[in-house]
Amino acid sequence: MMLSSTISFLRYIFSGNCHYSIFCLFLCCLLYGFQSSPTPDNPGFSELLIALLLVISVGSFGFYKAFLYKSRAQNHVAIIFMVFGLSVPVLVGTLGGVAFSILVRDVVAFVLFCLPIFLIPVIRKYKYGFDALFIGGFIIALSFSLRVLFSDIPFMNETDELLYLANSPLVLFYAIVLLGLSYLSVIKKQVLQSVFCFSLSLLMIVSMAQDIQRATLVAVVLSFVFIVFREFKNRPVHSIVPIAICVFFIAFFKTEIASIFLSIEYKTSLVGLNARAHELTAVWKEIGQNPLTTLFGLGWGSQFASPALGGLQASFTHSFLSYMLLKTGLLGLVVTIAYCSYFSRQVIQIFLKNSLVGIALFWAFVIPVFLYASYKSFDFGLVLTLIVAFSIYDKKISPYYKPCLPAA
Repeated sequence: MMLSSTISFLRYIFSGNCHYSIFCLFLCCLLYGFQSSPTPDNPGFSELLIALLLVISVGSFGFYKAFLYKSRAQNHVAIIFMVFGLSVPVLVGTLGGVAFSILVRDVVAFVLFCLPIFLIPVIRKYKYGFDALFIGGFIIALSFSLRVLFSDIPFMNETDELLYLANSPLVLFYAIVLLGLSYLSVIKKQVLQSVFCFSLSLLMIVSMAQDIQRATLVAVVLSFVFIVFREFKNRPVHSIVPIAICVFFIAFFKTEIASIFLSIEYKTSLVGLNARAHELTAVWKEIGQNPLTTLFGLGWGSQFASPALGGLQASFTHSFLSYMLLKTGLLGLVVTIAYCSYFSRQVIQIFLKNSLVGIALFWAFVIPVFLYASYKSFDFGLVLTLIVAFSIYDKKISPYYKPCLPAA
């Protein structure tokens, strides 16, 4: 079903009937996956074209509905979050005399945090909107993984920058979903689909391992253990074969698996938890200098001496919440927590109806919020959009995916 749904979408994309919003969204994902990165040091033509495609995709309809469309995708907290972020920290940063280029980067990142507000109305209006989001996100995850593993791929890695591709929350989300689908396919005796899903998932997991992404690797392991135990509890007899296959696979690749764990252990012995607690303390010291900065933060474009980077000046932290505390103060942090709580509730609801997708979205959302700086990217905006999209269409999406939707 997954393959047939994908083929159906691709036929639509290249037909003459594809709506420009859906085509531009998909093309945006393709270009981002093949040519860009989550945090480009020097944004160029590719990033400009991605932004243009995204604006065209949203269109006047999306911008109009962002403020007036009432649905589960929109609530007062989301609008308050958007209006606050596009006004107060911009003013504070400007008055504080920050570098204009850094201020612009921060504002662009903030707009991406608000991506669901603009994209969901478009996805709800046009058929294949969900498909463009879901398949586009998958292509990004697959492209990033290939670029990590095969750095000499032509036209895809023409830069000396650190790209942090395996750090993407989309790579984590699809790795867990595909791994889970592979296991479920074995139970349902769909061997070819199982092998296909496992191969894609393994590609993404190996890319994480190559970059020694500790939190994401732990998330994959915990998610898979949860899936195995859940299926064994519900279908003990049918679980015997897939569990036996897992044991065989672990035994056969025990040397490689042990090597990954040793790499994680070695990295942990060197950097520990990357000074996350010290980073939060430094942020609090920075904004606690007077009541105004405590309340409103230092504004977009501001920097601080980051303990996680050896005291170097940085315009980001390794947590979405501490980042918003630095930039927008306690007031902005309260609004941000309210905004995040909306997505948390949606993830819980999704998990209760589709535990595989729910647990994958949980990790893709929680890790950037608390542990990694991957929140400051197009990827994170797409993950937030996926959360809302799945919460809207949860009853119409099978574990093996089918959509096309609208017309309701």
